[in-house]
Amino acid sequence: MGALAAAGTGPGGTAGAFVITIAGIALYWLPSLIAWRRRVPGLGQVVIVNVFAFFFLVPWIIALVMAFRPPVSRTAAGSHPPAPRAGQSPPPGPEVPRPG
Repeated sequence: MGALAAAGTGPGGTAGAFVITIAGIALYWLPSLIAWRRRVPGLGQVVIVNVFAFFFLVPWIIALVMAFRPPVSRTAAGSHPPAPRAGQSPPPGPEVPRPG
């Protein structure tokens, strides 16, 4: 107990505890931050697993693995091209051969 009490009273004790706390928070949210930055599918799933991991190592590792899934491409199947702006004509469609 004496060593723990003395650790916070020395020079840099409070600053050191603050830095360790901030680093711990950043490490805890690392899977969610990586998933958000990489735009992975199922970002919500990563965040939920990350939130409920709550200091357990295995769910945190699962969230980290989910964060490194391949990102969503901007031309993914089922996506639509952007709508033309006011005053612009729509982009040309595919060439259709005409009989004759």
